[in-house]
Amino acid sequence: MKSHYGSTALCLSGGAGIAVLASAAVPGLIQPVHLIEKIVNRHGQISYRPLHGERLKFRDGSFENDIPLNTLSEVFGCSYFLVSQTNPHIIRFFFNARGQGGLPSGWRLRGGAYRGGFLLAAIELLLKEDMKKNLRVLGMLDLLPAVLEQDWSFLFLQEFQGQITMVPHARLIDYFRLISGIKDINVISHYLQEGKLTTWRKFSMIKNREKIRLTLEDCIQILENKI
Repeated sequence: MKSHYGSTALCLSGGAGIAVLASAAVPGLIQPVHLIEKIVNRHGQISYRPLHGERLKFRDGSFENDIPLNTLSEVFGCSYFLVSQTNPHIIRFFFNARGQGGLPSGWRLRGGAYRGGFLLAAIELLLKEDMKKNLRVLGMLDLLPAVLEQDWSFLFLQEFQGQITMVPHARLIDYFRLISGIKDINVISHYLQEGKLTTWRKFSMIKNREKIRLTLEDCIQILENKI
């Protein structure tokens, strides 16, 4: 696999599994783990070692910064983010009262196209924003209890979406499978299909954005050729 700089990148097959485990390390359920890096010596022999030493372990980023938008913008110059959001405690809050890209509201435009009607949409918004406001105030006053030595308010107060956010539909039964190993091939196939459908709904938005990017690159190339 080649990187953008022409050098060969190392595929962390073993390390990738550890990274997935760290991403799912929720306090009280799964212990934090060491991230590992692959080391190849001059003889081509491969070994692994903790990326940041033995003392530093990693857990789910949802507790502080699930989607590091600012960091990605500063380091890589990113300004447009495609986010696949599957955190079970967050996806229920993506109500989108007026619909979303690829999944518009079917309610009447005359009434504002609010799903479920204006009154229910207003109640949903008020309850959600009131909960976030209360969590923010309690956190600023240091009144929230530290359960398992963690500040759980960040699970709801940080930014969880980008310019395009893909959120699969979650059923009630899915929550009972959160901490159990899924071995049923039909269940796995359902999740894969749901992921495909969620992504396909956003293809038009991604395509339009890509057209803009390519057009801008063509304009830059034309200007550079004239200079």
